Amino acid sequence: MTRTGKFLTLNHCFRENFLMRQIVKLRKRLVVSSEIERQPVTIVGDAAIATKLVGHGCLVPLVIFDADQRPDLREVIEAQAHLPSGDVSSQWATLDVKKTYTHFALILTFVRPVARVAIVEFEVAGQGIIVEQIFQASALYIQAGKPGDRVSLDSENPKILVQVPETGARKHWEKIFKKAIYRKFRNEGLKRAKAKTAVQMYLEKIREVSELRI
Repeated sequence: MTRTGKFLTLNHCFRENFLMRQIVKLRKRLVVSSEIERQPVTIVGDAAIATKLVGHGCLVPLVIFDADQRPDLREVIEAQAHLPSGDVSSQWATLDVKKTYTHFALILTFVRPVARVAIVEFEVAGQGIIVEQIFQASALYIQAGKPGDRVSLDSENPKILVQVPETGARKHWEKIFKKAIYRKFRNEGLKRAKAKTAVQMYLEKIREVSELRI
């Protein structure tokens, strides 16, 4: 089972004028078994899985993390794969030290059967579609692997399904995502008006894909 999630900028709310030093302290406040848990896991692959049993048939994103860097998380997956349920809490956060909000993170705290923390951090402009899919499905699969792994080749590998409740973080995410995509289009040479139009079209397209159901 999973416990309810929440959105954090350390002070439990999203404020434009929060102090940068508060964000730095966020990793320090995490209760961890080892210091490596304070660092974001390295995502080496991603995909989406559709099943009627999860997310009402919509696409549920899956991320593959580098298990060589986090062998302890492989243990978590292997342990939970053979048990009827685990206990995981989730919280959205922005960990940027500067107010650029180029990354958005999901902090997973595993309580049972093995206590571990995993920070899954997404680059907003490049991996924002994964975050969109998580919000749409209210869930995420995580799988251990190595660079070059693909779900199609490793479909039998143990996976963990984590429920990620939407508790107010999405409206803050949308602001960050729109700004990141707008900057991307502007850097590619689009004028302001055309960049704004392109942002809206881009969001509509990826949300159309995220809402597909089987």
